[in-house]
Amino acid sequence: VENELPEKIERLVRCEASAYQKLLMRRVEDNLGAIGTSKVRSVHNSVMELRNICNHPYLSQLHVEEVHGLIPKHYLPNIVRLCGKLEMLDRLLPKLKATDHRVLLFSTMTRLLDVMEDYLHWKQYRYLRLDGHTAGGERGALIEKFNEPGSPFFIFLLSIRAGGVGVNLQAADTVDLQAQARAHRIGQKKDVLVLRLETILRPKSRHQSVN
Repeated sequence: VENELPEKIERLVRCEASAYQKLLMRRVEDNLGAIGTSKVRSVHNSVMELRNICNHPYLSQLHVEEVHGLIPKHYLPNIVRLCGKLEMLDRLLPKLKATDHRVLLFSTMTRLLDVMEDYLHWKQYRYLRLDGHTAGGERGALIEKFNEPGSPFFIFLLSIRAGGVGVNLQAADTVDLQAQARAHRIGQKKDVLVLRLETILRPKSRHQSVN
């Protein structure tokens, strides 16, 4: 049966953190060093804060709105410029759209999906969203909208925890590695391109990465 499946192509896309992300990470690291390793809860909170910063600095408790007034004007909005992953995604999505790809964007954080909605509004990309707040009856309707031939929706935003059992999204051929099995199944006619975005950090001259 597996031989009937189309090819699955996996790619790791490394995205360098923005200068603002690196600044926030240094603040977290400096605080962690002052706390010491004995306070496990503080260490755990610091790791979670780093994850938030890597996904998008708007998710960080350290983010301040005043930073927008300090950034020189640019053709890209701050929502893109302040985040290495989103800047990379902003390069990838137009190419995928131009070649008639359909995209599933999975995240473990619903707050990141909120940020993505703001970004997609700016890009004027038509999208759908399914997360833990989506009613059971509505889920099927959303999936049908995305899967139907000639669907105008380019991207489907999904919470990994919500987009689980019974979600069949064969129309999409570009997915996140953590949820690739939901698109790569019998009935999928296109090869599936799996992209996992990874933020590259270089704090204190150490090469690190956070997914």
